[in-house]
Amino acid sequence: ALDPIGRAPDARDMGDALHKVMERFAEIAADIGPDAPRLRAALDNAAAEVLPDAAPSPALARLWAMRLARAGDWFAAEEAARRAAPATTVTETRGARRLKAPGGDFTLTARADRIDRRADGTLALYDYKSGDPPTKKAQAAFAKQLALSAAIARAGGFPAAGKGEIAEAVYLGLKGDAAVGGKAVPAETAPDLLDAEWTRLKQLIAAYDQAAQPYRARLRPKHLAYASDYDHLSRYGEWGDLDGEDGA
Repeated sequence: ALDPIGRAPDARDMGDALHKVMERFAEIAADIGPDAPRLRAALDNAAAEVLPDAAPSPALARLWAMRLARAGDWFAAEEAARRAAPATTVTETRGARRLKAPGGDFTLTARADRIDRRADGTLALYDYKSGDPPTKKAQAAFAKQLALSAAIARAGGFPAAGKGEIAEAVYLGLKGDAAVGGKAVPAETAPDLLDAEWTRLKQLIAAYDQAAQPYRARLRPKHLAYASDYDHLSRYGEWGDLDGEDGA
């Protein structure tokens, strides 16, 4: 669906702006080691450079800068710990991995916010979030993005990062909470668990390759209030929840 004219800025816009800030931060801080004060200064400088153009208005630029500043000390300390060991960093890099399905080849593509290639050849993936990172429970049920990105990386699907085992994959929440500043939530990256996630993806694609498999309108909605741009196609609203079933 097309955005309405004059759409109010929302979380998507803030997320896009945050990613631009972090991409610029990686450039500014490329030669900075595990020095938290300098890393904090680099983050502030990146925000000052990027947000005036990335935010829809000067007021939002100031608001988003303030939220990011509240997470600044937490992020700088975490980043200093990450930089204690040598690593090569690539940001906003695209990758892909192909799988065989009954209906033909299927390719899963991804864009990683950041991948660090460590001195021992292992890879660390980091995904920046402007809001709360997904909990472990949410990752098990819905949030497969980082686990599947790690599965792609492990197979060498991100050419800029190279192939390697996964040392860690972490969601970094930069919401700017007054109490803690930010939050790091790891994803499961053990080789057998990544293989299991990839196998489940194969099973899902294979299931939807079958003509008898219905494309349900709301198979496992995270929230019952969830709205879709395509509700009218499924005639949602003409029927209600019946015994927990959302219909097809």
